[in-house]
Amino acid sequence: MGVHRIQSACHSDGPARLGPGAAPWAPWRCWGRCLGAGRPAQADAATPEPRVQERLEYCPRAGVEPLHLDLALPGTPAPPGGRPMILLVHGGGWVAGSRQDYAPLIRSLARWGLVAASLDYRLAPQAHWPAQGEDIRCALRWMRHHAAQWSGRGHRLALLGGSAGAHLAALVALQPRTPPSADAPWAGEDESVQALILHGGR
Repeated sequence: MGVHRIQSACHSDGPARLGPGAAPWAPWRCWGRCLGAGRPAQADAATPEPRVQERLEYCPRAGVEPLHLDLALPGTPAPPGGRPMILLVHGGGWVAGSRQDYAPLIRSLARWGLVAASLDYRLAPQAHWPAQGEDIRCALRWMRHHAAQWSGRGHRLALLGGSAGAHLAALVALQPRTPPSADAPWAGEDESVQALILHGGR
C-alpha cells in the first residue's frame, strides 16, 4: 500500500506559509494542493458553490442502524483525468461527534477541486472496535464504487481524520486488513488510500 506523507509545506503552520491574510482553512487547502487537486478557482462571487448532497446512506447492512455521509462536489467542470477524492473522519473520543462537524471543511475542499465526504460511524460504548474501522472501510469502498458519477479518481483517494478521527484513520490506513466478506456492501472495491492526513491525533 502506498500512503504518501504530506510534506512540511502543508503542516499546521500553513497560514503563515501561505502568506498574510490566509483564511482559517488555509492548511486544509494546502493539503488539497498536495493531493493533486490542481489550482482552485478563486473564491469570489463568480465561483460556483459546491454541490452538497447530505445524508447519503453508504453501508446498508441487515441489523445495523443506517450510516450516512455528506458529500461535497466542486461546482466547476472536472479536469482531464478526474478529481481526487477525500474522506473525512470526525473526532470526539470515539464516543461523540458527527459528520456535520466537518460540514464547512468538505465545502472548502470541494472549492479546491476535491470530491470530499464526511461520514458518521458507530460510536463507543455501544459499538466496540473494529466496528468503527469497518464503517470507515465501507465508506472508502462506497466512494470508489461511485467515483465515476462525480468524475472522481478512484486511484487517488485520501483519508483525513481529526483528533480521535485521526486515530481511527491511522488504524484503518496502516493496520493489515482482512478482506471484507463476500456479502459486505461494495465488497469488490479497494479499501486502500493513497494519502493519510492526521490532524491532532495521539
